Amino acid sequence: MAVAGAVALAAVLGIAMIANMAIAAVAGVAIPLFLRRIGRDPAQASAILLTAVTDVAGSTLFLGLAMRTPLPSQKKADTRRHRPSRSGPSIGPASRGAS
Repeated sequence: MAVAGAVALAAVLGIAMIANMAIAAVAGVAIPLFLRRIGRDPAQASAILLTAVTDVAGSTLFLGLAMRTPLPSQKKADTRRHRPSRSGPSIGPASRGAS
């Protein structure tokens, strides 16, 4: 059981890392172009903005995927009602002495 949980965690981490690298690549191109378009020097602010974007995206991706991935040890609760055994005392009209 522990191996299945480790595989699920590894899959979540791998997917989050690949998605974070893709977001970093897009942001690494888009942020300097945007800064140049608004008249700012891309060399001054792009590193700070790129770090902020990739940190927020990476944390959100990892925690979001981890929260939505069920682990094998997380079984659904048994929702069936408990039925008393027939050998125990019953609390019905027959046991109250109703005739």
